[in-house]
Amino acid sequence: MHEHIIQSADDCPPPGGYCRTHELNLLLLAALYAVSRVLSRSLDFNESLRDVLRVLHDEAGLTRGLISVVDPDSGKLNIHTIYTPEGPILDDAQYGPGEGIIGLVLEKPRTIKLVRVADEPRFLNRQQVYDLELPFIAVPIKVGGDLKGVLAVQPEAPEDGLLEERAQFVEMVANLIGQSLRLAMEVARKNRRWSKSATCCAVPSAINSVSTAWSAARRSCAGFSTRRGWSPSGTPPY
Repeated sequence: MHEHIIQSADDCPPPGGYCRTHELNLLLLAALYAVSRVLSRSLDFNESLRDVLRVLHDEAGLTRGLISVVDPDSGKLNIHTIYTPEGPILDDAQYGPGEGIIGLVLEKPRTIKLVRVADEPRFLNRQQVYDLELPFIAVPIKVGGDLKGVLAVQPEAPEDGLLEERAQFVEMVANLIGQSLRLAMEVARKNRRWSKSATCCAVPSAINSVSTAWSAARRSCAGFSTRRGWSPSGTPPY
C-alpha cells in the first residue's frame, strides 16, 4: 500500500518520460544487483547495512539513506545509521508511533513518498541532513510479516515524474534486507542452541575427566603404598 502525502501538481509524465524511465530502470537494476551482492558476502550484518546505504548513494542516486530498527523492549524505532554525502553518521534518536514520517511507518507499516520535504509539516529532520527541496521515500522492513525496521532515502534530484519507480526499487531493497535479517536471526538462534548444547555436553565431559583423574590418582597412590608396604586403607608402617 502506498500513501502519497504530497500529491504532484502535474499527473502527466514530462516529455521523453519513457526513455528516462528505461534509463532509470537500467540504473536501478544494476544497483539492485550490487545490493544483493553486499548482503550475501558478509556475516557482519551491521557492516552490510552501511554498505547497502553506500551502494544506494553511489549507484542509485538515492542519498541520505537511513535505516532504523524496532527496539523489542520499547517498541520504538532506533536509528541504526544515516549515510550522507559526507559519509555515515551516527544518530541515537528514537521515533515512536506517529512521530515524524519514520514514526508514521512504525504506526502503520506502508510506503510513504514525499514529492517535496518542505511541504510536509510532520517531517522532523532532527539531524538537519535532509534537503527540504527534494523528495523523500520511507518503506517498512519486514520479516515474516512483522515490522522490524524502516529504510528511508532521499533522491538526489527534484521530483521528475519517476518517484513511483524509485519507491518500488526501495521496496525491493527493503525486502532483500528483510530476507538477510531473517537469515541472520536464524543463524543467531542456531548459534545459541549450539552454545547451550556445547555447555551441556561440556559439564558431563568435565565430570568424567575429573572422575578419571581421581581414579588414576587413587591407583597411583595404591601402587605407591604397596611398594612402601601399606595399603590406602591400612596404617603406614611407621
